[in-house]
Amino acid sequence: MRLVYFYTLSFSNGLHVVKDHSFFHSYSRQQQILCSSGGDQIASVFYCDGIRDCKDGSDESTKTCLGARLEQFDEQQYRMLHPEGYKLPDKIRYKTYWDKYLPKLVDLPYAGNSTASVEMYYLQAPLWHDNSLPLFESWFVQQSMRFLNMYHAGIGLLFRDEKGQELSRVSMQYWSAKTEVPDNPNLLPNNTLSYNVAGQLLVDGRAVLTYSRSRGIWEGGYWTENIPLKSLNAKEYNEKLPWINEWLVHHQQFTWMGLQDTKGNILIPKVDCDRFARDMVKEFTGEDVISSEGVYYLVPLIEVDVIEGNVDSRRVKELLDGEEPKRMANNDDIGGSFGIFRGYASFQCNENPELSNADHNWFCQESKWKVDPNILLISPISYNEDSFPFHSEEFVSRVHIVRPTGKVIVSEVSNGFKIQNNFRTSLSYVIRGIVTTITFFSICWCFFSFVRRIECNGGFNLQNKAI
Repeated sequence: MRLVYFYTLSFSNGLHVVKDHSFFHSYSRQQQILCSSGGDQIASVFYCDGIRDCKDGSDESTKTCLGARLEQFDEQQYRMLHPEGYKLPDKIRYKTYWDKYLPKLVDLPYAGNSTASVEMYYLQAPLWHDNSLPLFESWFVQQSMRFLNMYHAGIGLLFRDEKGQELSRVSMQYWSAKTEVPDNPNLLPNNTLSYNVAGQLLVDGRAVLTYSRSRGIWEGGYWTENIPLKSLNAKEYNEKLPWINEWLVHHQQFTWMGLQDTKGNILIPKVDCDRFARDMVKEFTGEDVISSEGVYYLVPLIEVDVIEGNVDSRRVKELLDGEEPKRMANNDDIGGSFGIFRGYASFQCNENPELSNADHNWFCQESKWKVDPNILLISPISYNEDSFPFHSEEFVSRVHIVRPTGKVIVSEVSNGFKIQNNFRTSLSYVIRGIVTTITFFSICWCFFSFVRRIECNGGFNLQNKAI
């Protein structure tokens, strides 16, 4: 659990202050401040944070807030957007998401009168950065993700007053309500076929768009990198903000991998956290992060042969029940545990022909794999190749039935990958990390050996001495 700071603020503006004897998000008792128009109350930590919480805007009065002493805080609350036209993830099928993250349904974070400008940042954190694995395993996973330059992406918004003082921050991210690592490439629950009475197929991976509020730190330090993009004035920011709701309504299906046929046609686009962050930056700043040096943006697509394209979803069951032996594809059929690695390896081998020599041949060989000719890879037709939605429901009528070729195509890659020789840089980084870890455990071993009165590397022999 991350360390969270909460402070109450003192103001003499005549607002009514009401004591709240409950715990605010299980961390700290909070004062509640009554809005000027009455009725609504907000936690004092959100008073003068640049974001309008009171309907009348009284919590962000310029007269009251300008020059106020503000302390660091980290809300640690997932605020979930739910615009009209968006279907919330089912609370039974996505029980882990609802129980673990306890999302609070809210509106967009509109800037209040105390805000003069909103700075926009591209946020990055290594995939599975906050895993709950044992210490060494967690370190290994994080180093592996850094080695592959595989990052979770988000958008940071930093609110400032007219004097340039930070009022608060918002960390926004688009992710899947299926919180577990995908156990199959078909976007199907438990890799099984489930039809409704209309013969439509149930798909997995409903998307959510959440944000957290803080001051002085990005979501408790979760985001390891923040790349400044552009500063907008408060009016311009508020006018663009509704775009986020529109985007979510049009992207309710999270697709963690994309598919491309052997002719170069994108059957299913990759719609994930990177796509949201990139689209939002384009909308708010007019820039494309693909050209940014600090952004690690890679779009790997699984190359496939089309068996039957754009067919009725009931056709899948017909093929599985047919005379020829068929089975549903699993993760091994798209590269297994090396799936992400293969996309990275494919890019590096294409960019650096010298890696194909005898010394590095193993690296390039891992970018391909053998494919069972009897598998079926099912992909719901949620979007066209331009990511325009065909539907927003969990049950789909049409699917692509395909088979992987054993190859990953990298369709787009940012300058963050191109400018560096990532293979050598990342490999040396991992080697340094391994050396550091070995050194650390060696020191620990020597220390505990010393405590147990065992001579370590010619040190003092205390075996016969009292300690």
